[in-house]
Amino acid sequence: MTSLFDKVSTAKELKESEDFSGGLLWNVQDILPKGSLGLITGSEKSMKSSLAQDLAQAMALGEPFAGRETTKTNVLFIQNENSRLTEHQRLKGSRRDSPDNLYFLHGGAFKLDTWKYDSQGKKHNVGLRELYSFILEKDIGLVILDPLKDLLEDNEIINANQPMAEVLRGITSLRNTLDMKHDKYVTFMIVAHARKQAGEQSLTERDFRIIPSHILGATTIPAWYEVAFTMSPKINSKTKNGYSVMKVFARNFAFNNEILWGYVGSTFTSIEQDKKEPDSELVEKVKQETPIETTKESALAFLDLAKGQGKVIEND
Repeated sequence: MTSLFDKVSTAKELKESEDFSGGLLWNVQDILPKGSLGLITGSEKSMKSSLAQDLAQAMALGEPFAGRETTKTNVLFIQNENSRLTEHQRLKGSRRDSPDNLYFLHGGAFKLDTWKYDSQGKKHNVGLRELYSFILEKDIGLVILDPLKDLLEDNEIINANQPMAEVLRGITSLRNTLDMKHDKYVTFMIVAHARKQAGEQSLTERDFRIIPSHILGATTIPAWYEVAFTMSPKINSKTKNGYSVMKVFARNFAFNNEILWGYVGSTFTSIEQDKKEPDSELVEKVKQETPIETTKESALAFLDLAKGQGKVIEND
């Protein structure tokens, strides 16, 4: 007879297990552990969807993200906002390749709040049940759901604590089931909008930063995450170009650096404090498609805004 406690572990077993040798297992070194429940949040035009797509492509390819090593894995991107044509255009404009282990689901049919009862009267989540099967079939290691507001059939749920908590518990339960039954550490990242007022304040106040509690909707949403990437939109006073400041919030580790995200030519890239310039490899790539003068101008403008924000330290 199966017992609820068949898989009980001692503290010693958990600490010394070879499954966890080396400490935290990372999707993205230093900022995103495997098996995380995460949020990507920012106000409109904060580049949060660009960040989500870059993360998806980087992990599917095993390429660096935000200057950090990634662990290559299969990725599912559930996109309920963009059309397939929009996604085609974004992928065509990306600096990264489009691999066949990065899967997209469009059309808006996938919902997080659709339940059915089986013949025995047991309630189950329709979308998450199918997602569970797809994760196992394709050996998915990262699931991105974008955006939260369009993943809900009932428009009232996003602002209601109890129903929203039930939705989020479903994702937590799915993550834990994949862990306990299949030894799979799958990361789930939800893209969620921040309040309009927070975005406006970020644009007018240099030192203002969006935090998880600025997320639009029920307070159970920011209470749920284990890792959150927040995007605070800013305007370069010299060039009038937009960029965003990314901060990392986490329960089980600390990462205090800020990362600036913006476009160099047509390439979405980042600068972190203590770095003098945008990723030189990326700049070289966009030179093939963009006039050198334009690329240099964009790169220098991005560098200038980083200096202005105190995120770049000049070397003597």
